[in-house]
Amino acid sequence: MVGTLIAIGIAVGRLLWSWLLDFWSFRSIYWIMISSLVFLSITVHQIAEYGSRTLYAIWLFVIIMMQAGHHSSFCVAAMQIADQKWYIVFTAISCLSFASSYLIVYLIYLFLLPTLGYGYLILVLAILQCIPIALFPFFKGTEETQQLKIK
Repeated sequence: MVGTLIAIGIAVGRLLWSWLLDFWSFRSIYWIMISSLVFLSITVHQIAEYGSRTLYAIWLFVIIMMQAGHHSSFCVAAMQIADQKWYIVFTAISCLSFASSYLIVYLIYLFLLPTLGYGYLILVLAILQCIPIALFPFFKGTEETQQLKIK
């Protein structure tokens, strides 16, 4: 059941965020993703402790859906930053950074969970979700140039 929920969340997230990029700028979409992830990450511990199992499952589904948006939206962002010949390099580097970030999060869980506990650890991970906002200065231009529409 959990695996099915995660797979559906990933699929819905990738489709939803890619579709929304046809209408809104990357900055707008990414801002919604990051701020939602920070809020959801901070509150997931309280939902797990005080909420119902159904609400907790919905919370995790939305977190997975938001996280899946990173992968689909960064391909569009790569086309906005880099020209055609550097697109593959940029995409490969971003995929490598996703993989390494998952390893870093695993190591944080491994070493900080015994000392901090879940409450503070989730705050640390929520703060880490804000790091991609540092990429925003690279996405300049009008709303028209920030959108990559499929013709």
